[in-house]
Amino acid sequence: MPLHDYECEKCGKEFEHFCKIEDLRKEVPCECGNLKAERRVAKSKLDDFKPFMCDRISWDPVYITSKKHLAEECKKNEVWSHYLEGGYKRYGEKRWV
Repeated sequence: MPLHDYECEKCGKEFEHFCKIEDLRKEVPCECGNLKAERRVAKSKLDDFKPFMCDRISWDPVYITSKKHLAEECKKNEVWSHYLEGGYKRYGEKRWV
């Protein structure tokens, strides 16, 4: 059973609740007594980009601050990254990062 985020319409409290997919349309009670809490659709954690130190782009490690910066460094060093492509792919003899 996945964990879903809810927000109470009455008190505004945010909380998590385990439920099956088929039970998503059912009302979820809040601690304040309100029987109707609205499910919040969370932003995918896969879309979040966290800066990191990369030692695979060039001989000197590069601190990557954004997807745009990663794309620029990959283009400059003729490599590609699965972070930008959405998965592992092979492009001729180019290295992956």
